[in-house]
Amino acid sequence: MQTADIDASGTMLLNSGAGLTGFGTETTPFTGTFDGDGYTIDSLCYDHPSSFGTGLFAHTYNAVLKNINISNADVTGNYSSGILAGYSEGTAISNCHISGTI
Repeated sequence: MQTADIDASGTMLLNSGAGLTGFGTETTPFTGTFDGDGYTIDSLCYDHPSSFGTGLFAHTYNAVLKNINISNADVTGNYSSGILAGYSEGTAISNCHISGTI
């Protein structure tokens, strides 16, 4: 559970400027529950133009994502890309509010 607002503007400096690498991979998808508890994650950055599955949760399987707020995101991905979730199979997403550019 998220317990405070997060300023993620520093994510643009990660991975030699490519930004954040999301939770979960093709071989090990995120399968848990994440509750944002209504807090905000601001200014996420992902720049993975050739990646499959780009997002805060890059690959999910039967996960639960709820009460998440993301604002001012900047995302570049290939296919199965999103700000909250990239490749998502059987995942329940509820009460999430997302803004930004993809």
